Formats: sequence, C-alpha cells, structure tokens
Amino acid sequence: DAKQRYFTETSAFSAYDEKALMQVTLYGLPQYRLISGGVLSDDDPFPSVNITTTASLDDGDVTTRNVTFNLTGSFDALEPNSLADGDYFDIDGGAQVTADQPMQPEFFANVTSATAGQIHGVLVREGRYTDVDAVDPLVSQPVHEWVPREDWAEPPQASEGWWPPRPASVQSLNTGDVSVDRLVSQLGQFNADTGQQRLYDSMDIDLLYSESEDWQGPEISLVTESVDWAQYPAQASIKVEASDVSGVLSGLATYTDGGGQWRSADLVYDAGRMKWTVTIPATSNTIYFIQMIDNAGNVSTADNKGHYYRLADSMSQVYLPTLLKR
Repeated sequence: DAKQRYFTETSAFSAYDEKALMQVTLYGLPQYRLISGGVLSDDDPFPSVNITTTASLDDGDVTTRNVTFNLTGSFDALEPNSLADGDYFDIDGGAQVTADQPMQPEFFANVTSATAGQIHGVLVREGRYTDVDAVDPLVSQPVHEWVPREDWAEPPQASEGWWPPRPASVQSLNTGDVSVDRLVSQLGQFNADTGQQRLYDSMDIDLLYSESEDWQGPEISLVTESVDWAQYPAQASIKVEASDVSGVLSGLATYTDGGGQWRSADLVYDAGRMKWTVTIPATSNTIYFIQMIDNAGNVSTADNKGHYYRLADSMSQVYLPTLLKR
C-alpha cells in the first residue's frame, strides 16, 4: 500500500523514486510490529483544499469529468518555509520534492472512477495565481549515506523557464488487484529566468478517462500565431498541427496576460488548412501553451520548454533596404 501510494502521489516520477521503491523491503517475524513516523489513513490529508466535481461527459470512447478546486483560505493556506539554503511553500504539510528542482506545494486526490475506465490525461482550463518576486527557492538534491552532511550542496535548478511547466498531472496504477487514479497538482511554479515564485489558489481542470490500451499522447509538430495589432482589441490567431494514430480529438490554447489568471480557448479543426485554429485576446504580455487530446484521452503539451509562447515576439518588425530595378 505504501509503495502504491508513493507512486500515485508523485507528479514527476524519476529514477531516484524508482530506486527508492526497489529498496523499500521489510523482512521480519510476524510477532514484531514496526512503528514509523508515517501514518496511512483514509482521512482527508488536505483540509485546506475544496474540490467540486461535475457530472461526466462522454465524447466517443473518452469520458470527461470536470474538477474545480480552491483553497479555503485563499493564498494564506500556502505556508512559507525558510531554510538555510532557500525557501519553499507547502499546503497542509504537503510538498513535492523532485531531484534538482525547486520544492513546490503539492496536493493529491483520489479520482478513481470504476465506470469511466482508467485516467489517461488532464487538461488545465483555468487557474488563478499570484507571483512573488525575488525568491531564493530550495532546490533538492539526492545524496547517499557516504556523503558527509557538511559536504551537501544545493544544486542549480535543472530546467529553464517555469517549472513545472504545467501545474497538474495524473498518475494511474493498475496491478490487476488494485486500480487507483490520482490527480496530483503542484500549486506552485518557479521561473529560473526571472526568480519569480508563482502560487495558485484555484484551478479548473478536466480529467480524461478511457478503456484504451494506448498511453501515447498526440505529436504536436507546429505551433504558430499571427497578431492583428491594428484591431481593437487586438487578437491573435493561433494555428497548431498535431497527429496521432488514434486520431486527434480536440485541443486547448491556454493563455494569460500576466494578470493572475489562466484561461483557455477551444481549438477547432480547419480541414482546408489541416490545422487546429483558435483566436485569443492579444496583449504585449500574453503568453500561451497548447494542450492536445487524442481519441484515447491522452494529453500532450507544447509549452516551449517552460518558457511558453509569447505574442510579443510577433511585434518585432524588420526594415529592409529598398531595391529599384532600372
């Protein structure tokens, strides 16, 4: 039970986690009892998080459940912690530790649905956030028992841009005897380029279930946009090219202007151009990322390696010399 929960409650499962699960083996006589600091119970581990689930919607072989969650005390529910090497936030004591990445507040919820199949993907539709400037994050580093404590050193962050690029993920486990699906959400992101810590107090997401044995998400081969700055209010036309052996079901362009709110617009397939298209509001601060879903409910994300796509890049102009032919 402990191993299964370790796996399903981890958003970024790495080789270090795999090694930890291989090593955790207890041998002993049945008359002995092991007492540890951890407690496994059915109590709600995150009383500061309110979760609302709507009815399921069927779209072919994919079943979608919408989940909205928010913090009861707004951003005050995220507790700051300061250590010698840096700062981090947690939610009801929950924090995600990933090798060579900043620690982030994390919560998880059991979203198993016996009638809908196994969970295959998650879509982030909306999210409300606030940014904290000039944060020195606590970056974790695995060590072994032969390294003296005085030699421990905090490593640099392993990634650029915002980490994690998307603040929600799902884990699915089916052993034959046990089937568990969990939503795992990191309520924080850190931007290595700007030193900003982003904290979330609410999120609106879709959970995608199916009976498919296909677990590979669609391939996103093109993301591009054009902006009409002369129009008021300005609009950006986004085009996406994606493919999948099971077919592409739908997609979202998820965007923010930096004002504390992510929003999403549904992509529509244009058969003539063989592209998925959508129009979103455009400002000089707008950034966006793409989420595409296949017919098995798998989700792939194009987020420009955590930097997201910035509409401001489309504002640059190039002036070329005038050539006259005589």
